[in-house]
Amino acid sequence: MDYQNCMLYGYDQSRIDETLRLLELTERDNDIAYKMQTQVISPHIDKIIEEFYTYLQIHSEYLAFFEPGEQLSRMAETQDAYLRSLGVNFHSPDYFENRLQIGVTHNKIGFPPRLYESAYAKLKQLIIEHVPDSIEEDEQVKIKSFLNRIITLDVCLALESYYQIQLEHMQTSLDELRKSKEQLQQRSLIDALTGSNTRAAVLGVITKLLKHYQSSGTVFSIIMCDVDDLGKVNDKLGHMAGDLVLKKLVEQIKSHIRSHDTIGRYGGDEFLIVLEDTNEQNATKVMVNIADRLAKTDVKVGDMNLKIQLSYGLISAQENDTLPTLIQRVDQALLKSKVKQKQAS
Repeated sequence: MDYQNCMLYGYDQSRIDETLRLLELTERDNDIAYKMQTQVISPHIDKIIEEFYTYLQIHSEYLAFFEPGEQLSRMAETQDAYLRSLGVNFHSPDYFENRLQIGVTHNKIGFPPRLYESAYAKLKQLIIEHVPDSIEEDEQVKIKSFLNRIITLDVCLALESYYQIQLEHMQTSLDELRKSKEQLQQRSLIDALTGSNTRAAVLGVITKLLKHYQSSGTVFSIIMCDVDDLGKVNDKLGHMAGDLVLKKLVEQIKSHIRSHDTIGRYGGDEFLIVLEDTNEQNATKVMVNIADRLAKTDVKVGDMNLKIQLSYGLISAQENDTLPTLIQRVDQALLKSKVKQKQAS
């Protein structure tokens, strides 16, 4: 026997010995186990099993787990094997392995622990009822005491493996829930189309940087930009073409900002770029480089090559800023930029 259950549930010889000590099961009980088997169980085993299954069949909750006939016959054979092994070599790893497997099997079929414990209690009662009067009274006391302790051992082992499996199932469910939650959180932070941050995520970054700025004075800058004439691209070539433009835009912006800077989709074709520890002058240099690079970038749509042209406005945080004032100021900066472009053209 490979003792798979013993290894899985931590029953090495040391723990086996410790468990037996807790239940006060000793080598001296081997003689009592022999007497219980030869004088009580073996002579009356058929009657015990018959009465036990009569008990099960009059309680509807048990009937959900077996049907009369062939299945009942197989269960009776299993019960026969169990009773003939009850208490035999209880100190051996084989005994512990077998009892742990009972819990594994009952968990597999979904047999509730309350029915399990009730069935064991009934089985113990039936064995006690078949202790012959011919056995001396002090020997009867020893047999009944041993029966109580050995049944307790069997129940404890079966329930331990049963509940360990339940815990493993619960942990798996929790892990799956945690993974789903993380995936949902990730989806709430990342824009599905462009791979940039969502509006909520980028506003969260700005809020955090604003608090840091107000406590430490570390400046940061915000850029709001959008794609010129994206509506015309959508109208002429379809929204898939417009989507390609937005994806290329984000790709190029990410390649020109640092890993700890942030780009987020504010709405439609509007994006916010957040540059940490960057003043307005340096932010302007960054944005000029991005705009120049985009002007030289082609977006291939079918047989056509589209150019990306941006409008943008930028600001740096000021002493009395709040999140609404920051967004309002950068939005106004973008509008002024558009007016200037229109006047220039």
